Amino acid sequence: MNAIHYLFMLLNSVKQSNNVKSLLIIFLLSVTLISCKSSPEQAAAAPPPPVLPVSFVSESSETTFIEYPASIQGAVDIDVRPQVSGYLQSVLVNEGAYVSAGQTLFKINENPYREALNNAKASLHAAEAAILNAQLEVDKLTPLVQNKVVSEFQLKTAKTAYKIAQANAEQAKASVASAPD
Repeated sequence: MNAIHYLFMLLNSVKQSNNVKSLLIIFLLSVTLISCKSSPEQAAAAPPPPVLPVSFVSESSETTFIEYPASIQGAVDIDVRPQVSGYLQSVLVNEGAYVSAGQTLFKINENPYREALNNAKASLHAAEAAILNAQLEVDKLTPLVQNKVVSEFQLKTAKTAYKIAQANAEQAKASVASAPD
């Protein structure tokens, strides 16, 4: 292309006649057209079109489903947390169902809590028995101290044991009260 462009520039600078320009243009066009012509061997070498499978579609009415991963959020999301820990025994409401305040949603396995309550009650009974035992010791030592058979120190020790037994009983009562029903 640069040679053709250079030739036109040369012709314009020489200021030759229009006939020379016309002859040169006709010559260049004929050379271009001859060079673009394809040979018969190239046309014969083209590959045949590929054979493709054909499927026939029958008419019917079908419903198609498309699943998309998504997460749905409610207008008001509320976290539900238990007041106690444990294993769920049953779920009493369906997911997405309307619930009212105070409605029982889940039932937690109550066996561990019943065992804890029974242990607390047993501790209370043991503490009450310890109070009675300490009271008997105080009652036994009081006349002996008055008759100066035993020392007063033993009576003070027995009274201290009685107060300790009372404190243990109070602690056991608190354990029974705080044990879940």
